Amino acid sequence: TQVPSCIALWVFFFLSGITPTPLGEGKSTTSIGLSQALGHHLNKNVFTCLRQPSQGPTFGIKGGAAGGGYAQVIPMEEFNLHLTGDIHAITAANNLLAAAIDARMFHESTQKDEALFNRLCPRNKQGIEIGLGPAEKGHTRRTQFDISVASELMAILALTTSLRDMRERISRIVIGSDMHGKPVTADDIGVTDALTV
Repeated sequence: TQVPSCIALWVFFFLSGITPTPLGEGKSTTSIGLSQALGHHLNKNVFTCLRQPSQGPTFGIKGGAAGGGYAQVIPMEEFNLHLTGDIHAITAANNLLAAAIDARMFHESTQKDEALFNRLCPRNKQGIEIGLGPAEKGHTRRTQFDISVASELMAILALTTSLRDMRERISRIVIGSDMHGKPVTADDIGVTDALTV
């Protein structure tokens, strides 16, 4: 097969990591600035694809990942806050799994009290201790919130090639260990299909 002549003229830049300056110019600002320079100053046809920013840095000191100064995505608010439903869906699925783990530990006591799985939150939060209420019957567990975009489910979503592949990857998530030290997976507690949806 022969490569079409139009594709032979394409040039791809993939910016995967950078050490930002103290003022915060990082991957997004560099990518946007590069595309503006190629398009406006060199008269090239340019297409730039940026990932959706995490809400944690958006509300923290770092700020959103929409660039800055003259090299920014506009409207910044829409871009930084829930552009697509992916982060919200990942957070909901992850927290469903965390609730299923807590229910299994409470009702069946088939695994140790050290789950390897944390709840997710789209913003920076600290750890919590759950199960302190009188109806919990002394089943307390310390857990913490991880940022949604850094979760295993988000990595699966990014790497999956099909719905079947995603389901298989989700089924193999190790969420803790049983009383004998063997790994317990999402499939073992029966939530794979619910997480895939």
